[in-house]
Formats: sequence, structure tokens, C-alpha cells
Amino acid sequence: ELAKDFIRKLLVKETRKRLTIQEALRHPWITPVDNQQALVRRESVVNLENFKKQYVRRRWKLSFSIVSLCNHLTRTLMKKVHLQPDEDLRNCESDTEEDIAKRKALHSRRRSSTS
Repeated sequence: ELAKDFIRKLLVKETRKRLTIQEALRHPWITPVDNQQALVRRESVVNLENFKKQYVRRRWKLSFSIVSLCNHLTRTLMKKVHLQPDEDLRNCESDTEEDIAKRKALHSRRRSSTS
């Protein structure tokens, strides 16, 4: 509650009602007056540390997931590339001769069917 009170007093739109620097530094959340306030402040810091640890862990897991996904996509793409015939490798001299022979045969069939 002290932290909320501190933030609430800092976020006042009217500058005359807003906390000054000196008042902010004297606020119980920044400078605890008694042991109870000091305990509340320590608990807030501990919660903040836990939040930071969880945030770092979450970012690490997200990074790991992204790398795993990239690796999976790369493997999938590589499998796909290896399964499909490579057109550059197929364009050898014998294939070209086969294509020419097929075209000539098709062309001669067209001529014979039109006459």
C-alpha cells in the first residue's frame, strides 16, 4: 500500500498538489519511519527480485523456443529440398537430348495428324 500511495501522489496532474523532491524522499516507502514500514519495504524489494528472476527465466524460455522453431523449420526445409529433384542437376547433356527427341516426336505427330 505504501508503494501505491507513493506512486499515486507522484502522478497528480496539478503540480502544486504533487509531491516535491524533498517530500518524495521523505515518503515512508522511500525512507521507512518505523520497523513495520521497513519490513513492508523489504518485502516489496523481494517481490521485485522474484519478478526479475521470473522475467529472465521467461525470456530465456522464449529464446529457446524461437531457436528450436528455427531449427525445426530449417530441418523441414532441408528435407523438402532433398526430396525434390534439383533442376540444375537435371540439366545435363543427356536430359537435354531426351527433351529435344521428345519435342521432335511430338512435332512430327502433330504434322502427321494435320495432313
